[in-house]
Amino acid sequence: MKAWRRREVGRRVGALLALLGLLLPACVSGGASSPPVGLMPTPLGGVHEPPPGLFEGPAARAGCEDAPLVPLADGPLVISFGGAVGERYRPRCATVPLGTRVEFAGDFETHPMAGGVVFEGAAYRDPASELPYTKAGTEATFVPLHSGVYAFYCQIHWVLGMRGAIIVE
Repeated sequence: MKAWRRREVGRRVGALLALLGLLLPACVSGGASSPPVGLMPTPLGGVHEPPPGLFEGPAARAGCEDAPLVPLADGPLVISFGGAVGERYRPRCATVPLGTRVEFAGDFETHPMAGGVVFEGAAYRDPASELPYTKAGTEATFVPLHSGVYAFYCQIHWVLGMRGAIIVE
C-alpha cells in the first residue's frame, strides 16, 4: 500500500475512533461529558479502577524518561497540539525547572485535555493532578508548584497516542 493511502486510512480510522470517543460515553452514561476522575469508562457503561500507585509509578512518565531540559531563559514552555501538529502534543515530553510557566495551545473542544495516565489500553484521570482539565478554548496555562511528573492526555485521541508528560525538577 502506498504511503499516502496508509496516511489516509490512518486519518479515517482516527476520525472514526474520535467519533466513537465522543458518542459512546454519552450513549452509555446518559449524556455525561467526562468520565469520573480516576476512572475509565468501559464500552458497556462500567468503569475500571486505576491500579494502585499508577499515578506515581513508571507509567506516569508516559515514555518520557529522557525528556530534554527546557531552560527557563527561553520563556514559557509552549505545548502545541491539533491543527498542523495533528493528534499529538509537541513537544510530547519536556523537563522543566520548578516554577516554569507551561502553556498548552490548540483546540480543546476537539482535543479535551486531562491530567492523568494512559496504561494498558485505558486512560485514567489523576484526581491529584495540578494540570487543569480543559475542554473549551484554545489556551491553558499551568505553573507547577511541586517537583514531579505531570502526565496528560487527550480524552478523545489517547488511543492514538496523544499523551505526554512534563517532568518538573
